[in-house]
Amino acid sequence: MKLWSDTLRLELAPFGIKVVTLLAGNVVSNMGTYAPPSLQLPPDSPYKPIEKDIEGPGEWNMMSTSKFADEAASQILNGISAPMWKGVNTPLVRWLVPFMPQFIFVSSIIISLHCTYVI
Repeated sequence: MKLWSDTLRLELAPFGIKVVTLLAGNVVSNMGTYAPPSLQLPPDSPYKPIEKDIEGPGEWNMMSTSKFADEAASQILNGISAPMWKGVNTPLVRWLVPFMPQFIFVSSIIISLHCTYVI
């Protein structure tokens, strides 16, 4: 998505069209309000041992919706042209994850979900 928006930004700039990429971190929302109820894993699922760890919503530190909207709107109205990173944990994702070995990134997610079993 970022590559596509960067291309659009360059291609549309001569026409006076600005493209803004907004990369959101943890922000309070009602996105899961209408999600289907939890489903049971099949008995032979390789994820069965960690089912209790992955079935419910996680406990995440979240940025308020109003703060997210205010900060994003302020930067857009001030003419930002670079991608915007807003929300909790975006500095970590933006600067650390690209240089991190993948197994460390995956392990940190598993630990943050309080999983006790790794496949």
